[in-house]
Amino acid sequence: MVVAAGMTATLSSNAQTAGSLDTTFHTGMGFNDPDVLTISIQADGKLIVGGHFVKYNNVSNRYIVRLNADGSADPGFNTGDFVKSTLIDASAIQSDGKIIIAGESSSTANRLKGIARLNTDGSVDNTFDVGTGTDDDVYAVAIQSDGKVIIGGEFTSYNGTSVNRIARLNTDGSLDNSFTVGAWTANSQIRVLEIQPDGKILAGGKDVQHFGTDSIAGIARLNTDGSLDNTFKVFVGGRVSAIKVLPNDQIVIGGDFSAVGNDAGSPITAHNIARVNANGGVDPTFAVGFTEVNNDDEVKSILIQPDGKLIVAGQFMSYNNTTTANSIARLNADGSLDNTFSSGAGAQGQYPEINTAVLQPDGKIVIGGYFVGYDSVGVFAIARLNNTTGASSGIEKLSMSTNQVAVYPNPANEIVTLVISDNEQIETIHVYSMIGQNAAVNRNGKTLDVSKLPNGAYFVVIKTAKGASTAKFLKN
Repeated sequence: MVVAAGMTATLSSNAQTAGSLDTTFHTGMGFNDPDVLTISIQADGKLIVGGHFVKYNNVSNRYIVRLNADGSADPGFNTGDFVKSTLIDASAIQSDGKIIIAGESSSTANRLKGIARLNTDGSVDNTFDVGTGTDDDVYAVAIQSDGKVIIGGEFTSYNGTSVNRIARLNTDGSLDNSFTVGAWTANSQIRVLEIQPDGKILAGGKDVQHFGTDSIAGIARLNTDGSLDNTFKVFVGGRVSAIKVLPNDQIVIGGDFSAVGNDAGSPITAHNIARVNANGGVDPTFAVGFTEVNNDDEVKSILIQPDGKLIVAGQFMSYNNTTTANSIARLNADGSLDNTFSSGAGAQGQYPEINTAVLQPDGKIVIGGYFVGYDSVGVFAIARLNNTTGASSGIEKLSMSTNQVAVYPNPANEIVTLVISDNEQIETIHVYSMIGQNAAVNRNGKTLDVSKLPNGAYFVVIKTAKGASTAKFLKN
Protein backbone atom coordinates (compact mmCIF):
# COMPACT_ATOMS: atom_id res chain seq x y z
CA MET A 1 0.00 0.00 0.00
CA VAL A 2 1.44 3.35 -1.02
CA VAL A 3 0.13 6.48 0.69
CA ALA A 4 1.19 9.96 -0.31
CA ALA A 5 2.38 12.37 2.36
CA GLY A 6 -0.47 14.04 4.19
CA MET A 7 -3.00 11.40 3.13
CA THR A 8 -4.62 8.69 5.23
CA ALA A 9 -4.98 5.01 4.40
CA THR A 10 -8.61 3.96 4.41
CA LEU A 11 -10.09 0.49 4.45
CA SER A 12 -12.95 0.46 1.97
CA SER A 13 -16.38 -0.58 3.15
CA ASN A 14 -18.03 -2.87 0.63
CA ALA A 15 -21.61 -2.23 -0.37
CA GLN A 16 -22.01 -5.91 -1.28
CA THR A 17 -23.01 -8.50 1.29
CA ALA A 18 -20.07 -9.77 3.30
CA GLY A 19 -19.29 -13.29 2.09
CA SER A 20 -20.69 -12.76 -1.41
CA LEU A 21 -18.61 -13.38 -4.54
CA ASP A 22 -16.59 -10.40 -5.78
CA THR A 23 -17.30 -10.36 -9.52
CA THR A 24 -14.54 -7.80 -10.19
CA PHE A 25 -11.96 -10.55 -9.61
CA HIS A 26 -11.71 -12.04 -13.12
CA THR A 27 -10.14 -15.51 -13.10
CA GLY A 28 -11.58 -16.67 -16.42
CA MET A 29 -11.48 -20.46 -16.58
CA GLY A 30 -9.43 -20.55 -13.38
CA PHE A 31 -7.30 -23.60 -12.64
CA ASN A 32 -7.66 -26.76 -14.72
CA ASP A 33 -7.24 -28.95 -11.62
CA PRO A 34 -9.27 -27.20 -8.92
CA ASP A 35 -6.89 -27.71 -6.01
CA VAL A 36 -5.20 -24.58 -4.64
CA LEU A 37 -3.23 -25.22 -1.44
CA THR A 38 -1.51 -21.92 -0.61
CA ILE A 39 -1.96 -18.19 -1.26
CA SER A 40 0.36 -15.41 -0.10
CA ILE A 41 -0.07 -11.65 -0.61
CA GLN A 42 2.85 -9.52 -1.75
CA ALA A 43 3.35 -5.96 -0.53
CA ASP A 44 2.06 -4.70 -3.89
CA GLY A 45 -1.17 -6.70 -3.54
CA LYS A 46 -0.29 -9.39 -6.06
CA LEU A 47 -1.02 -13.00 -5.09
CA ILE A 48 1.35 -15.97 -5.09
CA VAL A 49 -0.81 -19.06 -5.63
CA GLY A 50 0.43 -22.65 -5.37
CA GLY A 51 -1.11 -26.08 -5.45
CA HIS A 52 -1.79 -28.97 -7.79
CA PHE A 53 -2.54 -27.56 -11.24
CA VAL A 54 -0.84 -27.12 -14.60
CA LYS A 55 -2.92 -24.36 -16.21
CA TYR A 56 -4.50 -21.07 -15.20
CA ASN A 57 -7.15 -19.63 -17.49
CA ASN A 58 -6.02 -22.18 -20.10
CA VAL A 59 -2.39 -20.98 -20.05
CA SER A 60 0.38 -23.25 -18.77
CA ASN A 61 1.35 -22.33 -15.19
CA ARG A 62 2.63 -25.41 -13.42
CA TYR A 63 1.87 -25.57 -9.71
CA ILE A 64 2.57 -21.88 -9.03
CA VAL A 65 1.37 -18.61 -10.55
CA ARG A 66 1.30 -14.94 -9.61
CA LEU A 67 -1.98 -13.08 -10.06
CA ASN A 68 -2.53 -9.37 -10.44
CA ALA A 69 -5.07 -7.58 -8.24
CA ASP A 70 -7.77 -8.09 -10.89
CA GLY A 71 -7.25 -11.87 -11.01
CA SER A 72 -5.27 -12.00 -14.25
CA ALA A 73 -2.01 -13.94 -14.45
CA ASP A 74 1.18 -11.90 -14.18
CA PRO A 75 3.33 -12.81 -17.22
CA GLY A 76 6.39 -11.31 -15.51
CA PHE A 77 6.51 -14.23 -13.06
CA ASN A 78 8.09 -17.41 -14.42
CA THR A 79 9.69 -20.32 -12.56
CA GLY A 80 10.78 -22.10 -15.74
CA ASP A 81 11.04 -25.87 -15.30
CA PHE A 82 11.82 -25.68 -11.58
CA VAL A 83 8.37 -26.72 -10.35
CA LYS A 84 7.41 -28.55 -13.54
CA SER A 85 6.38 -31.69 -11.64
CA THR A 86 6.26 -30.59 -8.02
CA LEU A 87 3.17 -29.86 -5.94
CA ILE A 88 3.37 -26.64 -3.88
CA ASP A 89 1.88 -26.88 -0.36
CA ALA A 90 3.06 -23.68 1.34
CA SER A 91 4.45 -20.23 0.59
CA ALA A 92 5.61 -17.12 2.43
CA ILE A 93 6.92 -13.70 1.41
CA GLN A 94 10.18 -12.37 2.85
CA SER A 95 10.57 -8.71 3.84
CA ASP A 96 12.72 -8.16 0.71
CA GLY A 97 9.96 -9.54 -1.53
CA LYS A 98 11.62 -12.88 -2.22
CA ILE A 99 9.32 -15.89 -2.01
CA ILE A 100 9.71 -19.07 0.02
CA ILE A 101 7.90 -22.06 -1.49
CA ALA A 102 7.60 -25.57 -0.07
CA GLY A 103 6.00 -28.85 -1.01
CA GLU A 104 6.91 -32.22 -2.46
CA SER A 105 10.54 -33.23 -2.31
CA SER A 106 12.18 -34.46 -5.49
CA SER A 107 15.60 -36.05 -5.98
CA THR A 108 15.64 -34.96 -9.63
CA ALA A 109 18.15 -32.27 -10.57
CA ASN A 110 16.76 -28.73 -10.86
CA ARG A 111 13.56 -29.65 -9.03
CA LEU A 112 12.14 -28.55 -5.70
CA LYS A 113 13.76 -30.45 -2.85
CA GLY A 114 11.08 -29.72 -0.29
CA ILE A 115 11.82 -25.99 -0.06
CA ALA A 116 13.31 -23.22 -2.19
CA ARG A 117 13.49 -19.46 -2.47
CA LEU A 118 12.41 -17.56 -5.57
CA ASN A 119 13.44 -14.14 -6.74
CA THR A 120 10.65 -11.63 -7.31
CA ASP A 121 10.43 -12.62 -11.00
CA GLY A 122 9.93 -16.29 -10.11
CA SER A 123 13.44 -17.47 -10.95
CA VAL A 124 15.22 -19.69 -8.45
CA ASP A 125 17.41 -17.88 -5.93
CA ASN A 126 20.53 -20.06 -5.92
CA THR A 127 22.00 -18.15 -2.95
CA PHE A 128 19.48 -20.11 -0.85
CA ASP A 129 21.27 -23.47 -1.01
CA VAL A 130 19.30 -26.37 0.47
CA GLY A 131 21.72 -29.06 -0.74
CA THR A 132 19.75 -32.30 -1.00
CA GLY A 133 16.87 -30.67 0.87
CA THR A 134 14.32 -32.73 2.76
CA ASP A 135 13.74 -36.45 2.31
CA ASP A 136 9.95 -35.99 2.36
CA ASP A 137 7.29 -33.33 1.92
CA VAL A 138 7.20 -29.89 3.57
CA TYR A 139 3.68 -28.70 4.48
CA ALA A 140 4.31 -25.50 6.45
CA VAL A 141 6.73 -22.56 6.48
CA ALA A 142 7.11 -19.53 8.75
CA ILE A 143 9.64 -16.71 8.53
CA GLN A 144 11.15 -15.27 11.71
CA SER A 145 11.86 -11.56 12.14
CA ASP A 146 15.59 -12.27 11.63
CA GLY A 147 14.88 -13.91 8.27
CA LYS A 148 15.42 -17.49 9.38
CA VAL A 149 12.85 -19.97 8.08
CA ILE A 150 10.98 -22.61 10.11
CA ILE A 151 9.77 -25.62 8.09
CA GLY A 152 7.46 -28.47 9.10
CA GLY A 153 6.15 -31.58 7.36
CA GLU A 154 6.80 -35.31 7.10
CA PHE A 155 10.55 -35.20 6.54
CA THR A 156 13.12 -36.83 8.83
CA SER A 157 16.30 -35.35 7.34
CA TYR A 158 17.55 -32.10 5.80
CA ASN A 159 20.58 -32.08 3.52
CA GLY A 160 21.66 -35.40 5.02
CA THR A 161 21.28 -34.36 8.65
CA SER A 162 18.69 -36.10 10.82
CA VAL A 163 15.80 -33.84 11.83
CA ASN A 164 12.34 -34.85 12.91
CA ARG A 165 9.63 -33.14 10.86
CA ILE A 166 10.59 -29.64 11.96
CA ALA A 167 13.74 -27.62 11.36
CA ARG A 168 15.06 -24.07 11.17
CA LEU A 169 17.09 -22.81 8.23
CA ASN A 170 19.53 -19.93 8.11
CA THR A 171 19.00 -17.14 5.58
CA ASP A 172 21.33 -18.92 3.14
CA GLY A 173 19.33 -22.16 3.31
CA SER A 174 21.74 -24.05 5.53
CA LEU A 175 20.47 -25.94 8.58
CA ASP A 176 20.50 -23.91 11.79
CA ASN A 177 22.15 -26.31 14.25
CA SER A 178 21.30 -24.04 17.20
CA PHE A 179 17.67 -25.12 16.80
CA THR A 180 17.45 -28.50 18.54
CA VAL A 181 14.17 -30.21 19.30
CA GLY A 182 15.77 -32.72 21.66
CA ALA A 183 13.32 -35.27 23.02
CA TRP A 184 10.37 -33.47 21.45
CA THR A 185 9.19 -35.12 18.27
CA ALA A 186 6.33 -35.23 15.82
CA ASN A 187 5.02 -38.75 15.46
CA SER A 188 3.34 -38.19 12.12
CA GLN A 189 3.42 -34.74 10.50
CA ILE A 190 3.51 -30.98 11.06
CA ARG A 191 0.75 -29.20 9.12
CA VAL A 192 0.90 -25.63 10.41
CA LEU A 193 3.42 -23.25 12.03
CA GLU A 194 2.78 -19.92 13.74
CA ILE A 195 5.41 -17.68 15.33
CA GLN A 196 4.26 -15.80 18.42
CA PRO A 197 5.24 -12.14 18.96
CA ASP A 198 7.75 -13.32 21.61
CA GLY A 199 9.44 -15.60 19.08
CA LYS A 200 8.11 -18.89 20.42
CA ILE A 201 6.82 -21.31 17.79
CA LEU A 202 3.45 -23.05 17.71
CA ALA A 203 3.43 -26.28 15.71
CA GLY A 204 0.25 -28.16 14.89
CA GLY A 205 -0.49 -31.34 13.03
CA LYS A 206 -1.45 -34.95 13.34
CA ASP A 207 -0.40 -37.06 16.33
CA VAL A 208 2.12 -34.49 17.53
CA GLN A 209 3.67 -36.17 20.57
CA HIS A 210 6.45 -35.84 23.08
CA PHE A 211 7.95 -39.06 24.36
CA GLY A 212 9.16 -37.83 27.73
CA THR A 213 7.72 -37.04 31.12
CA ASP A 214 4.99 -35.00 29.43
CA SER A 215 2.75 -35.84 26.50
CA ILE A 216 0.99 -33.54 24.07
CA ALA A 217 -1.33 -34.10 21.16
CA GLY A 218 -2.23 -32.02 18.12
CA ILE A 219 -0.25 -28.89 19.02
CA ALA A 220 2.97 -27.98 20.79
CA ARG A 221 4.83 -24.78 21.59
CA LEU A 222 8.59 -24.57 21.19
CA ASN A 223 11.04 -22.16 22.73
CA THR A 224 13.20 -20.14 20.36
CA ASP A 225 15.95 -22.78 20.55
CA GLY A 226 13.57 -25.58 19.53
CA SER A 227 13.11 -27.09 22.98
CA LEU A 228 9.60 -27.94 24.14
CA ASP A 229 7.86 -25.23 26.16
CA ASN A 230 6.41 -27.25 29.04
CA THR A 231 4.37 -24.28 30.29
CA PHE A 232 2.00 -24.83 27.35
CA LYS A 233 -0.13 -27.92 27.85
CA VAL A 234 -3.12 -28.65 25.67
CA PHE A 235 -4.36 -31.95 24.25
CA VAL A 236 -6.31 -31.99 21.00
CA GLY A 237 -8.28 -35.08 20.07
CA GLY A 238 -7.37 -35.00 16.38
CA ARG A 239 -5.49 -32.94 13.79
CA VAL A 240 -4.64 -29.23 14.08
CA SER A 241 -4.48 -27.49 10.69
CA ALA A 242 -4.76 -23.78 11.55
CA ILE A 243 -3.37 -21.59 14.36
CA LYS A 244 -3.76 -17.87 15.06
CA VAL A 245 -2.50 -15.86 18.05
CA LEU A 246 -4.92 -13.17 19.25
CA PRO A 247 -3.91 -9.71 20.53
CA ASN A 248 -4.65 -10.81 24.13
CA ASP A 249 -2.21 -13.78 23.72
CA GLN A 250 -5.01 -16.34 23.52
CA ILE A 251 -4.69 -18.83 20.66
CA VAL A 252 -7.39 -19.99 18.26
CA ILE A 253 -6.84 -23.43 16.75
CA GLY A 254 -8.72 -25.16 13.96
CA GLY A 255 -8.60 -28.60 12.42
CA ASP A 256 -10.29 -31.96 12.52
CA PHE A 257 -11.07 -32.68 16.17
CA SER A 258 -14.01 -32.99 18.53
CA ALA A 259 -12.51 -32.29 21.96
CA VAL A 260 -9.75 -30.23 23.58
CA GLY A 261 -8.38 -30.59 27.11
CA ASN A 262 -5.43 -29.92 29.39
CA ASP A 263 -4.06 -30.82 32.81
CA ALA A 264 -6.66 -28.70 34.59
CA GLY A 265 -9.61 -30.99 33.91
CA SER A 266 -11.55 -33.17 31.54
CA PRO A 267 -11.63 -32.35 27.80
CA ILE A 268 -14.45 -30.13 26.59
CA THR A 269 -16.44 -30.55 23.39
CA ALA A 270 -14.94 -28.45 20.61
CA HIS A 271 -15.87 -29.21 17.02
CA ASN A 272 -12.92 -28.29 14.83
CA ILE A 273 -12.26 -24.92 16.46
CA ALA A 274 -11.28 -23.88 19.98
CA ARG A 275 -9.69 -21.05 21.90
CA VAL A 276 -6.99 -21.67 24.47
CA ASN A 277 -5.17 -19.41 26.89
CA ALA A 278 -1.46 -18.59 26.67
CA ASN A 279 -0.68 -21.53 28.98
CA GLY A 280 -2.80 -23.96 26.94
CA GLY A 281 -5.80 -23.85 29.24
CA VAL A 282 -9.02 -24.28 27.31
CA ASP A 283 -11.39 -21.30 27.17
CA PRO A 284 -14.86 -22.85 27.77
CA THR A 285 -16.66 -19.61 26.81
CA PHE A 286 -15.85 -20.14 23.11
CA ALA A 287 -18.68 -21.73 21.08
CA VAL A 288 -18.57 -25.40 20.09
CA GLY A 289 -17.85 -25.10 16.38
CA PHE A 290 -18.31 -26.44 12.88
CA THR A 291 -19.86 -29.72 11.76
CA GLU A 292 -20.78 -31.59 8.60
CA VAL A 293 -23.38 -34.31 8.22
CA ASN A 294 -20.89 -36.99 7.18
CA ASN A 295 -18.33 -35.97 9.84
CA ASP A 296 -15.73 -35.30 7.13
CA ASP A 297 -15.21 -31.78 8.42
CA GLU A 298 -12.16 -29.65 9.08
CA VAL A 299 -11.16 -26.03 9.69
CA LYS A 300 -8.14 -25.29 7.48
CA SER A 301 -7.70 -21.53 7.64
CA ILE A 302 -8.29 -18.83 10.28
CA LEU A 303 -7.91 -15.08 9.69
CA ILE A 304 -8.13 -12.25 12.23
CA GLN A 305 -9.89 -9.08 11.11
CA PRO A 306 -8.80 -5.72 12.54
CA ASP A 307 -12.08 -5.58 14.50
CA GLY A 308 -11.28 -8.90 16.22
CA LYS A 309 -13.72 -11.03 14.27
CA LEU A 310 -12.50 -14.32 12.80
CA ILE A 311 -12.82 -15.56 9.24
CA VAL A 312 -12.86 -19.37 9.33
CA ALA A 313 -12.67 -21.58 6.23
CA GLY A 314 -12.41 -25.26 5.44
CA GLN A 315 -14.77 -28.16 4.87
CA PHE A 316 -18.00 -27.87 6.85
CA MET A 317 -21.72 -27.24 6.40
CA SER A 318 -23.05 -25.95 9.70
CA TYR A 319 -22.13 -24.19 12.93
CA ASN A 320 -23.07 -25.48 16.35
CA ASN A 321 -25.16 -28.19 14.61
CA THR A 322 -27.90 -25.67 13.90
CA THR A 323 -26.95 -22.84 11.54
CA THR A 324 -25.92 -23.29 7.92
CA ALA A 325 -22.31 -22.24 7.28
CA ASN A 326 -20.98 -23.49 3.97
CA SER A 327 -17.18 -23.79 3.88
CA ILE A 328 -16.54 -20.25 5.17
CA ALA A 329 -17.99 -18.17 8.01
CA ARG A 330 -17.27 -15.22 10.23
CA LEU A 331 -17.26 -15.48 14.02
CA ASN A 332 -17.67 -12.74 16.59
CA ALA A 333 -14.96 -12.30 19.20
CA ASP A 334 -16.83 -14.61 21.62
CA GLY A 335 -17.00 -17.41 19.04
CA SER A 336 -20.65 -16.93 18.12
CA LEU A 337 -21.60 -16.98 14.45
CA ASP A 338 -21.77 -13.56 12.77
CA ASN A 339 -24.99 -13.75 10.77
CA THR A 340 -24.17 -10.59 8.81
CA PHE A 341 -21.65 -12.68 6.84
CA SER A 342 -23.33 -14.99 4.32
CA SER A 343 -21.56 -17.43 2.02
CA GLY A 344 -24.82 -18.71 0.51
CA ALA A 345 -24.11 -22.14 -0.97
CA GLY A 346 -20.39 -21.55 -0.34
CA ALA A 347 -17.74 -23.61 -2.13
CA GLN A 348 -19.31 -26.20 -4.41
CA GLY A 349 -18.22 -29.43 -6.07
CA GLN A 350 -18.16 -33.16 -5.38
CA TYR A 351 -16.07 -32.76 -2.21
CA PRO A 352 -15.73 -28.97 -1.86
CA GLU A 353 -13.29 -27.45 0.57
CA ILE A 354 -11.38 -24.22 1.10
CA ASN A 355 -7.74 -25.01 1.85
CA THR A 356 -6.39 -21.50 2.26
CA ALA A 357 -7.61 -17.93 2.68
CA VAL A 358 -5.97 -14.52 2.92
CA LEU A 359 -7.31 -11.11 3.91
CA GLN A 360 -6.49 -8.22 1.59
CA PRO A 361 -5.72 -4.75 3.02
CA ASP A 362 -9.14 -3.58 1.77
CA GLY A 363 -10.82 -6.36 3.76
CA LYS A 364 -11.75 -8.59 0.85
CA ILE A 365 -11.02 -12.31 1.22
CA VAL A 366 -9.23 -14.44 -1.36
CA ILE A 367 -9.98 -18.16 -1.01
CA GLY A 368 -8.35 -21.16 -2.66
CA GLY A 369 -9.17 -24.82 -2.49
CA TYR A 370 -10.88 -27.74 -4.16
CA PHE A 371 -14.07 -26.39 -5.69
CA VAL A 372 -15.66 -25.63 -9.06
CA GLY A 373 -18.18 -23.05 -7.90
CA TYR A 374 -19.07 -20.57 -5.19
CA ASP A 375 -22.69 -19.82 -4.32
CA SER A 376 -23.90 -21.22 -7.66
CA VAL A 377 -21.38 -19.27 -9.77
CA GLY A 378 -18.69 -21.21 -11.65
CA VAL A 379 -15.25 -20.41 -10.25
CA PHE A 380 -12.39 -22.90 -10.28
CA ALA A 381 -10.22 -23.27 -7.19
CA ILE A 382 -9.87 -19.56 -6.45
CA ALA A 383 -12.25 -16.67 -5.77
CA ARG A 384 -12.44 -13.34 -4.00
CA LEU A 385 -15.23 -12.48 -1.57
CA ASN A 386 -16.66 -9.18 -0.50
CA ASN A 387 -16.28 -8.35 3.16
CA THR A 388 -16.52 -5.67 5.83
CA THR A 389 -13.82 -5.52 8.49
CA GLY A 390 -15.23 -2.93 10.86
CA ALA A 391 -11.85 -1.21 10.94
CA SER A 392 -11.64 2.54 11.36
CA SER A 393 -10.02 4.63 8.67
CA GLY A 394 -6.93 6.75 8.85
CA ILE A 395 -3.65 6.57 10.69
CA GLU A 396 -4.97 8.35 13.74
CA LYS A 397 -5.33 6.99 17.24
CA LEU A 398 -7.70 4.06 17.66
CA SER A 399 -8.52 3.40 21.32
CA MET A 400 -10.24 0.48 23.03
CA SER A 401 -9.56 1.68 26.58
CA THR A 402 -9.21 4.93 28.51
CA ASN A 403 -5.62 5.21 27.29
CA GLN A 404 -4.86 7.11 24.08
CA VAL A 405 -1.99 5.79 21.99
CA ALA A 406 -0.04 7.51 19.22
CA VAL A 407 2.92 6.39 17.16
CA TYR A 408 5.67 8.46 15.53
CA PRO A 409 7.10 8.93 13.03
CA ASN A 410 4.16 7.90 10.88
CA PRO A 411 4.88 6.74 8.21
CA ALA A 412 8.00 5.05 9.61
CA ASN A 413 11.06 3.50 8.03
CA GLU A 414 13.11 1.96 10.84
CA ILE A 415 11.95 2.86 14.37
CA VAL A 416 8.44 3.47 15.73
CA THR A 417 8.02 5.15 19.12
CA LEU A 418 4.83 4.66 21.18
CA VAL A 419 3.24 7.45 23.23
CA ILE A 420 0.61 6.53 25.86
CA SER A 421 -1.49 9.33 27.36
CA ASP A 422 -1.41 8.24 31.00
CA ASN A 423 2.15 6.88 30.84
CA GLU A 424 0.86 3.48 31.89
CA GLN A 425 3.25 0.55 32.23
CA ILE A 426 3.09 -1.55 29.07
CA GLU A 427 2.35 -5.22 29.71
CA THR A 428 2.40 -6.58 26.15
CA ILE A 429 2.83 -5.26 22.62
CA HIS A 430 1.72 -7.04 19.45
CA VAL A 431 2.06 -5.90 15.84
CA TYR A 432 -0.27 -7.25 13.14
CA SER A 433 -0.35 -6.81 9.40
CA MET A 434 -3.58 -5.68 7.77
CA ILE A 435 -4.31 -9.32 6.87
CA GLY A 436 -4.18 -10.36 10.53
CA GLN A 437 -0.73 -11.97 10.57
CA ASN A 438 1.69 -11.53 13.44
CA ALA A 439 4.48 -9.17 12.44
CA ALA A 440 7.47 -10.00 14.58
CA VAL A 441 9.49 -6.91 15.56
CA ASN A 442 12.24 -6.24 18.08
CA ARG A 443 11.12 -4.11 21.01
CA ASN A 444 13.15 -1.86 23.28
CA GLY A 445 10.87 -0.27 25.85
CA LYS A 446 8.43 1.92 23.93
CA THR A 447 10.28 1.72 20.62
CA LEU A 448 9.83 -0.90 17.91
CA ASP A 449 12.31 -1.81 15.19
CA VAL A 450 10.16 -2.13 12.06
CA SER A 451 13.03 -1.97 9.54
CA LYS A 452 12.57 -5.59 8.45
CA LEU A 453 8.82 -5.34 7.87
CA PRO A 454 7.51 -5.21 4.29
CA ASN A 455 6.08 -1.83 3.31
CA GLY A 456 2.41 -1.43 4.17
CA ALA A 457 -0.04 -0.70 6.98
CA TYR A 458 0.12 -2.31 10.44
CA PHE A 459 -1.76 -2.34 13.73
CA VAL A 460 0.10 -2.19 17.04
CA VAL A 461 -1.89 -3.44 20.05
CA ILE A 462 -0.69 -2.24 23.46
CA LYS A 463 -1.99 -3.83 26.65
CA THR A 464 -1.74 -2.02 30.00
CA ALA A 465 -3.52 -2.39 33.32
CA LYS A 466 -6.32 -0.19 31.92
CA GLY A 467 -6.96 -2.45 28.93
CA ALA A 468 -5.90 -2.66 25.32
CA SER A 469 -5.40 0.22 22.88
CA THR A 470 -4.59 0.06 19.19
CA ALA A 471 -2.85 2.43 16.81
CA LYS A 472 -2.22 2.09 13.11
CA PHE A 473 0.97 3.08 11.28
CA LEU A 474 2.53 2.86 7.85
CA LYS A 475 5.92 1.30 7.09
CA ASN A 476 7.58 2.66 3.99
